[in-house]
Amino acid sequence: MKHYRKSGAFSLRRGLVFSLAISVLLIFTWIGGYIYFLNSSTWSEGKSLIEAHQAMQASSQNITMTPKLWGFSYRFSGDYESIGVNVYIKKDASIGHAYHVEFERSGGALRLVRMTPD
Repeated sequence: MKHYRKSGAFSLRRGLVFSLAISVLLIFTWIGGYIYFLNSSTWSEGKSLIEAHQAMQASSQNITMTPKLWGFSYRFSGDYESIGVNVYIKKDASIGHAYHVEFERSGGALRLVRMTPD
């Protein structure tokens, strides 16, 4: 006597669970990368590059920067890194502005590629 499995509903359920597990893993990896970035020397270098940017030159030295999780991206290949982050910047007691900032590191030197208002 042969036993037949109900493959339709079972495989659909297994597929959904597998998709959910992969999605959760990707989200935790993204958040973990963001937290790692904030605690790295790369973010310290990035903050100093933002402060030295010409859009920030006219302001005083009382600049606060708050990076945002949404809009964070990180890509690498060998010694090349590309980082994109949305940053909320407030100068002195004035109203703050949101910027999207992109950095690249190639050959050890980090440089600010683009800083655009969001």
